[in-house]
Amino acid sequence: MRKITLFLILICPIFISCENDKIGKLQAQIDILENQNADLKKSLQKDEFEKFTSSYFITSTVNDYLTVNRKGMVKISLITIDTIPEFDVYSIDENNNRSLVMENINKTEFNYSFTPTSIKDNKIDLMAELELPSGTIAFPIFGKVDVRE
Repeated sequence: MRKITLFLILICPIFISCENDKIGKLQAQIDILENQNADLKKSLQKDEFEKFTSSYFITSTVNDYLTVNRKGMVKISLITIDTIPEFDVYSIDENNNRSLVMENINKTEFNYSFTPTSIKDNKIDLMAELELPSGTIAFPIFGKVDVRE
């Protein structure tokens, strides 16, 4: 019995010492992760702030015009001017055939030259494609313009 007690007295401090070392290492890892988490939160908040401050609002009326003393609807859109990767723009015809009309665009705003061939030729049907490391992303661009003789 005495040998068992002596054995436990010698082993317990070693076991406790090993556990203290593990606990210390785990606490150090927790501290590092908490600091990294705080840095990531700050970075995400900064990104959200910069996205908003690099954006602007654009307004347009639902109808061609508004009438005095009559309530009218105004559409308000938030347009971002964040930096984006380069992309290409394709024209899409009625048979869904594509033809490249612009390439290597890296702005969120651009001009597209459009020459209607008749009054009924009033639809803009384009597709923007971005090449990302995760793959190609396609964004349709639809519009309708008022065409008069």
